[in-house]
Amino acid sequence: MVWELQNSRQLRNHQFTVIGANNSTIIYATLICKPVNGVKILDPVLSVKSPTGITKFDDDSYTAGCNHFFSSKVLFSSGEVSNGIWDAWASGYQGLGDEVGPYRLDVYLSGAGSLKRGGVHIPPSVKQGAQIVAVYVEIYEGATSWDIRQLNDKVEKFRCILGVYALKQCLLEHAKDAALEDALEGLKKENMRIANDPPRTDYMYKFSLPSPSNIQPNNNSLLEQQRAEFLNALMDSKILLDAYVTSVERFQGAMIDGESEYVVIQSQEVQKYLGLLNENQNRLSNITNSLHMYLIEHESEINSSLLTYQEQLLSNGFSTEEITALQNAGYTTQGIDELKTTILALNSQNTTKLIQSLGNLTSGITEYDQTMGEHRLAVEIFVNDQHSPIQPNGQASGQVIITGTCGLTFPDGNSVNYGSLIPNSISPQVTLNMTNTGTVPATLQVSGSDWLDGSSNPQMFVNRTHYNVTSGTYVQKSPLQSFDQILTNSFNPATILETFWQLQAILMNPSFIGTTTQTMDFTTIC
Repeated sequence: MVWELQNSRQLRNHQFTVIGANNSTIIYATLICKPVNGVKILDPVLSVKSPTGITKFDDDSYTAGCNHFFSSKVLFSSGEVSNGIWDAWASGYQGLGDEVGPYRLDVYLSGAGSLKRGGVHIPPSVKQGAQIVAVYVEIYEGATSWDIRQLNDKVEKFRCILGVYALKQCLLEHAKDAALEDALEGLKKENMRIANDPPRTDYMYKFSLPSPSNIQPNNNSLLEQQRAEFLNALMDSKILLDAYVTSVERFQGAMIDGESEYVVIQSQEVQKYLGLLNENQNRLSNITNSLHMYLIEHESEINSSLLTYQEQLLSNGFSTEEITALQNAGYTTQGIDELKTTILALNSQNTTKLIQSLGNLTSGITEYDQTMGEHRLAVEIFVNDQHSPIQPNGQASGQVIITGTCGLTFPDGNSVNYGSLIPNSISPQVTLNMTNTGTVPATLQVSGSDWLDGSSNPQMFVNRTHYNVTSGTYVQKSPLQSFDQILTNSFNPATILETFWQLQAILMNPSFIGTTTQTMDFTTIC
């Protein structure tokens, strides 16, 4: 980032913003002074101040003067660089007076992160949204913790039957009984050992899903839309967890009663809700990641907003709307009081706790998805094995497994062209069509790269691209990531899958002009 300054009056203050830095990031600033008619300009001292108040300056030029071969330098090493608004200025210039010049001020960033000229402008609506980010992070952690613990308990107990106990092997061991009902008798003992987890006797019914959550944003700001989507995904997750747990308990009840028909039906229900739960967790992971990025990019502003919110909370307590949201999330009166204490105890000068909470939440969802993936595979084995013939004693049989295939082709071409965009603008929606060339349905995953220029230098982050299998606005689509994400669990053969893509041209280097490219990698799993 470069400022070309015509005279020494322009040295007095310049701002720039650091975004996405980490402990490896380095900031290096130089002030180059150009001589006027061969006369050296004495005593320019470059000073740089970080958002955390660290100020560094270089006064070597007091003795050496300033010419083409010398500059005033400031270095912020690894661990000293923080996100937020920085100040750079020069002082002590005596030389030839205010009209001396010209100068050149350079600021370089090495490592993670990017620079923006000037301070970041935060619209008032975003400021209001930032004040309640802490509340909703705590709401999510509190509202889901019990459900996740309950679900994990049931997963482990259920896998004890389907995974560790290996249902397929169990059926083979009981093959001499020549009937599924007899095989189920051998599993009753396993089910009866499940403590504090009563099976349900209404296994002849399927769970009836209510309508999806439809919380609307209070305004059109990006953060407010993300907040509404975050809560919708959270509430849908709770509904799907309930459906999943209910189906597991009905499955267990059918097992104990030896009702093989309903064992199959409820195991299929478990499989269905695991798929829906996985899709919703992917959605929740994406929106959580977006909130995480927002916190990182606006850390300095949120520090101030959080302090304001704490003052309001201390004086007035939670609003009626916030109390309703907390109660809907399962909070008791005591839990709400404890949450208030927790928020007031947050360090108003540092949002690290909130950023780490969302980062840990994103990682936790990923680990949770992996557990669900293993469990889902076990359920699929169970559903398939319910239809495996059990041969009576004295017979032999041949066996072959015919496996299906899946593949991918782009019937209308594999190029997504967003046209020409100005910085920060959002492209029109672009369609990319795909076809499963195989014989069985597949799971379709996608990942991508950063946007690179002709010299393979990154100019935009990968997640500036958004996508979905349904048409919608940019914020309704999922951010593309460098790791595999599920695009759809139902990539069916011989049909065209429409996918919808948009790009917001937020540049790492705001002065960049030119062509950039991004690679998207698609994987089919069947």
